[in-house]
Amino acid sequence: MSLLKAEVGGVPEFAAGEFGSIEAHHLESKAHAHGLKVRMEDASFTSYLPVNIHGGALIIEYNELASLATEEMRRRGVPVITRESRR
Repeated sequence: MSLLKAEVGGVPEFAAGEFGSIEAHHLESKAHAHGLKVRMEDASFTSYLPVNIHGGALIIEYNELASLATEEMRRRGVPVITRESRR
């Protein structure tokens, strides 16, 4: 953290990237301990993972195609079951 502060000391703000909540809180506390001000932003999002009745998942790596498939499945009445998960 002190190396980071030495590198960005003159810069008023920079984006550190996206982290899971546990890592983000750890980084926040370390940054505060070194006198850095931290602004955290919620980067949560909703996504869908199509799963068949046997538990097999359809994984589509292209976001646009995945969105189109999801929209079409919902349009055709495929039931949506909500599950909370942590990244």
